[in-house]
Amino acid sequence: MFGLVYNYCDMFVQADVAMHYGVQVSYKKAWHGKRKALASIYGSPEENFQLLPRYLEAVKQANPGTIVKWKFADFSEESRNRTFKYVFWAFGTAIATYRECHPVLSVDGTFLSGPSAYKGVLLVAVTKTANNNIFPVAFAVVDKETRLSWRWFLSHVLVSVAERRPTCIISDRHKSIIAAMTDLIGVYPGELVHRFYLQHIKANLVSSVGSKKGVKYMCEKLGMALQTRKYEAT
Repeated sequence: MFGLVYNYCDMFVQADVAMHYGVQVSYKKAWHGKRKALASIYGSPEENFQLLPRYLEAVKQANPGTIVKWKFADFSEESRNRTFKYVFWAFGTAIATYRECHPVLSVDGTFLSGPSAYKGVLLVAVTKTANNNIFPVAFAVVDKETRLSWRWFLSHVLVSVAERRPTCIISDRHKSIIAAMTDLIGVYPGELVHRFYLQHIKANLVSSVGSKKGVKYMCEKLGMALQTRKYEAT
């Protein structure tokens, strides 16, 4: 909800003020006015970040089995405050449900929108249920997608959520994910397998051999085969 309101166009604010009050305000005034209004309703970004530990602790209390992990930036003697670098969480019900699913997780990251001083990336791990529905399993907020952040996130997924059950991780070909998975496969031999999204493999195949008749179809048929016999036949 906050993201929708935050991205409400400043030009619309100008138009609303002109329509309701008959006053023309500059774009700059509309921008500052919107920020003040959002802060009065939702609190400032600084206040919200300070409440994050208490909020996640309340989530743990209300959702038994929920796991929260923190990684803090270097401690500052001057400020005597700890600034979080990464935070990971997985709801207890999601962890319990994942144990009933196939040990296959798809992972990806998306940029967070908001004030420029508080940019970050949301990392997500999802699986599929027996009804082929997408089911979110674990989340993390990190500063950016790096080898370190992905390795930290994926290690918690494997240890805290999958409980070291042999797991297949599916991703795109992001260099940081590939590097992180290479590290973790070395640390947990036999417990992790890394594969790439079929959609990306199809795109790479078409770009290398051209869109010849049947290439995309056969690639998709191969990637979606659920039986060894059908896979080998394709």
